Amino acid sequence: MRWICLLIGYFCGSFLTADVVSYHYTGHSAATLGTSHNPGMANVMRTLGFKPGILVLFGDLCKCAIAMAIAHALFPTHDAILYAGLGTILGHDFPFWRHFHGGKGVACTCALLVMYQPLWGCIALVVGGLIVVLTKKLWLGGIVMPLLCIIPWMMQSLEAGLVGILVSGLSLYSFRKDIGKR
Repeated sequence: MRWICLLIGYFCGSFLTADVVSYHYTGHSAATLGTSHNPGMANVMRTLGFKPGILVLFGDLCKCAIAMAIAHALFPTHDAILYAGLGTILGHDFPFWRHFHGGKGVACTCALLVMYQPLWGCIALVVGGLIVVLTKKLWLGGIVMPLLCIIPWMMQSLEAGLVGILVSGLSLYSFRKDIGKR
């Protein structure tokens, strides 16, 4: 069950909404945009504007929700949501068709946090959002949000806590080049 849910999430996550939006607006991949060349919402919003950025955010949230809904329909357990969400983050961050160079997975991580444990996920999003607004550092909010959910997930089960640690590690890895930048 876990592997199937991971694969469902991975293939849904590998659909990079930023590329679709970027092709629509510019005729080019999101990998050609800005200085980060990141196929994610922040790069699209920074280079193409608010509306294209919101479209990417919406698409990224939808692909995660769709993966989790499919996995939960096949395996009606809470763990199906957990593993499909993890798979979506992995697919978004490391899509096979882009030689494993994808986005940073913030929207997918947010969707997983809220869908897996709504109360703690919403708290993490509010705290992470406040951190971004106050510090102007997206990377800091992106790292803090999953970290805030490790203990609540650990209280649910050791397995969920370990997945929470993995999700936090993926966030740290994704933002490794941004940590310490002004």
